[in-house]
Amino acid sequence: MSSPGENVARLKDAYRQWHESKGGSVQTWLDLMADDVSVRSLANGGAGAEFTSEIRSKADFKRYFDGLLGEWEMINYKTGAFIADGDWVAMRGSTAWKNRATGRSTSASSSRRRCHCVSSGPPGTRGSSTDVAAAGVI
Repeated sequence: MSSPGENVARLKDAYRQWHESKGGSVQTWLDLMADDVSVRSLANGGAGAEFTSEIRSKADFKRYFDGLLGEWEMINYKTGAFIADGDWVAMRGSTAWKNRATGRSTSASSSRRRCHCVSSGPPGTRGSSTDVAAAGVI
């Protein structure tokens, strides 16, 4: 069983890889999540952000990553505070992206909140996330 500190460390490492690779660490994220991961975005698959439709599986999350990284180029992804309670880890941070088609850049600041459930068992045994800033980025 993982401790809250170990769960935070796993998530910090995943975000470090995500930032340093500018989105090239998709497999790291897929390895952290359960097959039936559930994610919702404020953009909710709206026009121009169809890739943000509800996620209910790893395959859906892969579709999300493909859409995100196909349409947007990461400028940065910075983490702030991490708060752990058992298996749950919440992160507050900021990110900036550039739209590949328009060249327009946008960012979501420290008001961005992303919550993750990091399993206390083997990787992929549990997971959910709520992305509350996708609409602000798009």
